[in-house]
Amino acid sequence: MAMMRRTVRIASPLNSVKLEPVTAFLTEYGRCVNHFIEMYWSERNFDDVYVDSAHMPAERRFALTARLIQCAGRQALQIVKSQRMKPKRQRTMPRFTAMAAELDGRFWSIADERNSFEWVKVQSGFTFMLPFKKTEMWNRWAGSGFTLSKSMRLLLHNGTLFIDFLFEKERPVRKTGGSIEGIDLGYVDAVTCSDGEVAGKGMNDFIRSFDVREKHTHEQVRQKAFSELKRLDLSGVRTPAIEDLHSVKSRTR
Repeated sequence: MAMMRRTVRIASPLNSVKLEPVTAFLTEYGRCVNHFIEMYWSERNFDDVYVDSAHMPAERRFALTARLIQCAGRQALQIVKSQRMKPKRQRTMPRFTAMAAELDGRFWSIADERNSFEWVKVQSGFTFMLPFKKTEMWNRWAGSGFTLSKSMRLLLHNGTLFIDFLFEKERPVRKTGGSIEGIDLGYVDAVTCSDGEVAGKGMNDFIRSFDVREKHTHEQVRQKAFSELKRLDLSGVRTPAIEDLHSVKSRTR
């Protein structure tokens, strides 16, 4: 059954002192991932599957447990496999430069709430207690039938630790009854349907209302467009047919 997945990124309010051991762990984990990338790339096998025994030579090189080394090996394999999407002449050995670790349910759990914070307990030869607070997006997906996945990602960026939680649920069955409705995307009105329904009327005026130096305008337009699209009545529609306006104004005055 196909799954729908949503990611919720939450910043953990760790101070610089408590962040030091997490930084050291992510640095060592990144070194381990790059070690496996070099090993897989030298074999030139993009269709390989991870073998549990592959981590054994690396246990003497990195200050990580065997389970974490296995986890880093699987992450490296997925990075190498991504090169299959490119033509052979454009394939180059990737480098893992992000301070990030993708961990499964063996390494983390949510502890009891303390001091108005929720806590993520990360452990495997070490123990980190990472505080966070549930956000509006967390509550939205949790209240929409999504369940918290066993996978989690730690990301250190510009001195801030982010925790990526993954929510998932089964994709609903595609409709077999109903009509096919054409949807016209426009620059004056955002959406015009074949049955005459209009959403986002005057979108062009909304875009022109921004000041030249105003920031985050693309995000505001995106949010406005999605809020207008939610007003469409698609209850009796089986398939929406949407035209592609990519580069429609290219080479025009």
